[in-house]
Amino acid sequence: MTRTKLKSDEIFAKRHLCQYLDKNYTSYEIDESITDDPDFVFEHESRRIGVEFSHITIPQLMEWAARKQYDDLDHDARYIITIPIEPHMWVQKVLRDKNVLHEKYINSSGLDECWLLLHEGDNGRKWFIPKDEKLILVFKIYASNFATKYKKVLYLHQEEKIMDIRTDEFKGLNSISRALSIAQKGWPTQVIHHVRTTPKGKTTINIDDVPIKEHIFIPYLEPNVYHGDPDANA
Repeated sequence: MTRTKLKSDEIFAKRHLCQYLDKNYTSYEIDESITDDPDFVFEHESRRIGVEFSHITIPQLMEWAARKQYDDLDHDARYIITIPIEPHMWVQKVLRDKNVLHEKYINSSGLDECWLLLHEGDNGRKWFIPKDEKLILVFKIYASNFATKYKKVLYLHQEEKIMDIRTDEFKGLNSISRALSIAQKGWPTQVIHHVRTTPKGKTTINIDDVPIKEHIFIPYLEPNVYHGDPDANA
């Protein structure tokens, strides 16, 4: 399936994916006619491989938490949003949602295998996943131990190189125990300032000039989780 125009986050993910393929695969060929179902298709050594991009967004997290819908936010108003960083819950939700679409991707584009690329957006947007090696470790552990049909699970953090986060190195009870020990110390939160503008609105804004409408606390997805912000579950 094709679309006439890629979204900015898809362009961002595609650029980094091509860099990853340039480094790790030789003589691959992109099927430029496929930009949906899945988002990217290439051929390598007589195998046809698809890559589905999964973009972790503020609206997605708000929907998961069922705290407040993103569409309910006023345009051209500033919101302070406190987001709990729960990599174990995020990666499981993404894999669970995308697993049901795996067969569709395989059949619609005639694939031999399909990969999943998790990312956070493009550099024109606020980054809300902090650079923290322990958080990335938890991504790797849960991606490696969650049952998924995708041959590879990749992760792109900001402008860094794409990494494989589903590997045999992080499978097994010992790795899960490591993740649980990190969880027992609590998950951090990230506070961002966000302005939702209309499609015909300003392309660039000085966020400090926009009045604050509300401070929204997105609750933790895991019930009764220990954390440092008592208002985050409000």
